[in-house]
This record gives sequence, structure tokens and C-alpha cells, in this order.
Amino acid sequence: MIPYLIQRCHVLSLDPAKADKLADVLRAEYMGSAEFEFGALPASLKAIFKVWEHFELFEFGRKDKLGRPLFLFADRRCEADVREGVRLASMEATSTKEWVGLEHALDGYPPGRGYGSSKPDVWWDIENHWFAVLGKENAAAVMNALRALRDRWIAEGKTEAPSPSSGEGA
Repeated sequence: MIPYLIQRCHVLSLDPAKADKLADVLRAEYMGSAEFEFGALPASLKAIFKVWEHFELFEFGRKDKLGRPLFLFADRRCEADVREGVRLASMEATSTKEWVGLEHALDGYPPGRGYGSSKPDVWWDIENHWFAVLGKENAAAVMNALRALRDRWIAEGKTEAPSPSSGEGA
């Protein structure tokens, strides 16, 4: 599970009242490559929602310079692979399509390297379908917004409801 297409994002709101819209909680940065456009983000969401009952929030085991733990929201059946993907994504030497910045978010941004306002707190692997989020409150906000979006898509017929055998909602 080598990361290549990782979308950098920023948490905009922790307000639970805004959790019904992912765009009110999460702002995706412009990545500059066609691979991040043309339906890649909705396709990743559909893949996540298809196996939603297997997704969990768990700590990665590292914190940033502000003491915020890094949380992963991923399919628990792939936890080892996701952890390896996040480890690779946090290494500057890893070859991803666009700059990820996870290593700087965890270890500190080097002075004088012109990052501007691009200091993300969420990373979304749109090929391997996982999220890495700095801070427990941020992680909860992202997870709640994803849950609300999934529920809305089910109601609108854009994605399938979980099968009765999955045990979800019991």
C-alpha cells in the first residue's frame, strides 16, 4: 500500500451542527494535478462507504510539535498496511504525486522554506482510502462529517446501505 495520491486538507470547523456537510468541515487544497480531479474524491468516498462498517479511528503513535496525536481513520482489516502507508507518507523521500507535508507537520516546518498557508492537518489517501488527522477533535469532526455524508448519500441513493448481515446499526 504505497501512497501516491494524497490529498492535503484543512479542518474548517469543529462545530457538530456543521457536520452534515463535509465541505463545511474539511477544505481540500488545490493539488495541481488532474489525478486529484475528475471524480477521484467521490470515488474514494464511495469505496470507503462500501466497507464503512470496517472503518475505525485509531491512534498512529506520533504527535506533532503542539502535542496533537495523529489519528488514522481506515479499514481496520488493513491497519498494518495503512500504518505502513502513513509511515511512508511521513518521509520526505517518499515519491508521491504532490508534496504531502506530513513529515513537516509532525516534526516541525523548516524555517525559510516558503510553505505559505499550506500547513494541513488532514491527509486523505484517495487511492488506498484512508485519512490521517492531527488532533482528536479534528479526527472526530472529520469522522462525523463523513458519517453524515454517507447517511445523506444512502438516503439519496448515491451509495448502498450496509447489508443486514454486516451488523451495522444494530
